[in-house]
Parts: sequence; structure tokens; C-alpha cells
Amino acid sequence: MSTILDSDKCPYCGYELDTCSNPNDFESKQKPQEGDISICINCAKLLVFDKDLKLQPCPEEKINSLDEDTLKIIVKTKAIILGMKLE
Repeated sequence: MSTILDSDKCPYCGYELDTCSNPNDFESKQKPQEGDISICINCAKLLVFDKDLKLQPCPEEKINSLDEDTLKIIVKTKAIILGMKLE
């Protein structure tokens, strides 16, 4: 299940985004919170939600602080978005 959000644009490619999904729980209807990471479905750049749930570029220090399991999910998701196959 996807969560509908107010329309926003990716700060990298300008793609309009108005929906988000949790890759660990597609049935979840929980809205994102400030600091949650997202990935643009168009350009696969990492984004982060600000206090107003607007998308911002994800800072390097946030990426560097992520645990290994989260990084694996990000890599797989980015690969799917970019049309790559992982083995």
C-alpha cells in the first residue's frame, strides 16, 4: 500500500512525487516522518523528508550513518529504479 502525500518535486530532476511506499512493509499506511529517507522513482537519487515532509537532498553524513541492512535495501531499490538486475 502506498501513502499519498502532498505533491512535491525531486530537487535533482524535478519529477513530481506524491506517493511513498515502505520497501519493508508495502501494507503500511504510515506517513513518513522528518529525517526519513526516500528515493526518487525517476532518477534514483537519495532524498530526505524535512519537518514539513518536503523532499530535500540527503546529506552525505546521513547516508554514512545508515546501518548495513538499510544500505542494502537502498542499493537494491536504486538498481531496480535504474533498470539494473542484481544477482
